[in-house]
Amino acid sequence: MVKLEFNIPADKKDRIIDGYCGHYGYQETVTDGEGQEIPNPETKQQFVKRNMVKALKDPVITYEMKQAREAEVNTIKTDINNININ
Repeated sequence: MVKLEFNIPADKKDRIIDGYCGHYGYQETVTDGEGQEIPNPETKQQFVKRNMVKALKDPVITYEMKQAREAEVNTIKTDINNININ
């Protein structure tokens, strides 16, 4: 497995995490199944990691779907163009 790392100075870690969470809508509390506000079971660091993983994966999915769609369209066009209609 290849590791992708970011090195953040220890004294800036909280600032980076807080800024990221603030920008992307992390909530300190959430509502449980009974309508009660509880502390968010997902930590800020977990939130950042989950969202960064998503930010890495989503463009790959979009790109590969586009590539697959284009390949399928080309296959269909070739197949249709090879039909001999008199």
